[in-house]
Amino acid sequence: FSVSKAADAPTAAQAGRFTTDCFLLDVTTVDATIDPADLYQVIHYIEGYNFAPLAQNSMTLSFWHKHTKTGVYCAGLRNSSSDRSYVIEYTQAVTDVWEKTTVVISASPAAGTWNYTNGIGIYISFVVAAGTNTHTTPNAWQTSNFTATVNQVNGMDSIANNFRIDLIQLEPGTVL
Repeated sequence: FSVSKAADAPTAAQAGRFTTDCFLLDVTTVDATIDPADLYQVIHYIEGYNFAPLAQNSMTLSFWHKHTKTGVYCAGLRNSSSDRSYVIEYTQAVTDVWEKTTVVISASPAAGTWNYTNGIGIYISFVVAAGTNTHTTPNAWQTSNFTATVNQVNGMDSIANNFRIDLIQLEPGTVL
């Protein structure tokens, strides 16, 4: 796939704020059969100092998505040592239309190896396709490195597929 900044974004009326560009992943090579260890994802890293105020409290993840292929996609949080992970499912209901997802995530566990200083505190992943080795149940902290569920679509099955993400926010508490 190719990765670029695209002049496409939710409107100010939709998003409640003005933005002009989004992150675009454009499939250029088909992977029609996802092997168990295959993983195609976009990762956003958050420094430990910025994650520390959110740690061990509930938080809200919101973002806008516009994917060509409809169906269930996964996003999630993982700590830098990948010994704790949290996977959510979201749905692209209409092809190539901006849709917003907002989900409340339960408090991150105290157990595990967390960085609250100048390294990676947590990262957010957005999955395009994932093999069975990365599957787990959604909406609960896990004690391993998981990124998707069995419901994740194969967003790599056509060169016509585009995967767009915009306005990613991770905030403390319940913000719906």
